[in-house]
Amino acid sequence: MFKFFSVVNAQSFDTEQSCSNVLQIEQSESLVTNKVFSTSISSFSLSSYIILESETMLFRTIRSFGLFLCTSLLMVNWLRLGIYLFPIFYPNIIQYSTNLCYIQSFFLHVLTLFHFNLTISIRLFWHFCTVFSRYWQIITYRRLITIFLCIFISLCILTWPSVSDEWASIIFDNLLNVCIVNYTFHLSYTFFVLSFTCIIPFLLLILSHYRQMICIKRRILKYFTIFKIEQNKQNLIIYQQKQFQYASCIILIWSFINIILLICIHIPIEHERLIKSSIYFIQMFAFIFDPILYMFIFRSLAIITLLRPTNELYF
Repeated sequence: MFKFFSVVNAQSFDTEQSCSNVLQIEQSESLVTNKVFSTSISSFSLSSYIILESETMLFRTIRSFGLFLCTSLLMVNWLRLGIYLFPIFYPNIIQYSTNLCYIQSFFLHVLTLFHFNLTISIRLFWHFCTVFSRYWQIITYRRLITIFLCIFISLCILTWPSVSDEWASIIFDNLLNVCIVNYTFHLSYTFFVLSFTCIIPFLLLILSHYRQMICIKRRILKYFTIFKIEQNKQNLIIYQQKQFQYASCIILIWSFINIILLICIHIPIEHERLIKSSIYFIQMFAFIFDPILYMFIFRSLAIITLLRPTNELYF
């Protein structure tokens, strides 16, 4: 009898022990599950915070570099305007001084091409921030200044043969009262210079505009199909897309107009005074229109933070 009760007590003790073990296992599993869930939530919130911080830094960087590029454009523009207005105040100095004529024509040609390439640099800067969204941190003021100096030096090297009167020549335009590089002196030199300074950069500009507009359109459609977005926010994104597209198209049109003005100004015309005067006044209007264009470009630069490619957490 005593053995029977001892066996029953041992079995009941084993049953209680197994039940307690099962409860401990279930509690440990629930703790592990809660810990994993809390860890995933914390990691997701941390990644969201990192992405938000990256977006804020990108926004500030683009605004800062956009202001730097637009300021550089305005400074180059004022220098060109000063070269155009200098003969009005001192008409005889440049005409009868060969050295001043060379200096004026040289820097007028270089600054005009540099102004054009700076405008293209803004557009390519947009494209870089869109395509290489993870590497925009490598852009620094030192590197931008180095790139601009390399562009300026290369333009000086391409313009330098005009001083020697072998590949090109400098002539005093009596209608404009400025010294210009004569594009009709040697057509092969003119084609060579325009190809590397205007035509090839403009083709890159067209290609950049075309590819980026297609990429942004696809990304926005994908964003609308994956996430449920309110109609007001959709309209805001579409409006920002159109504003960015208009800014890019304006740069394309304005760059083409600058190429035409560059060619027309550097072709000497002796008899058609009306045509040359019209070109001169269009150039003066361009100096006035440029600051308005730059303000529009500067305002549209920040839109790239919403239209750039992001990682899988967003799209």
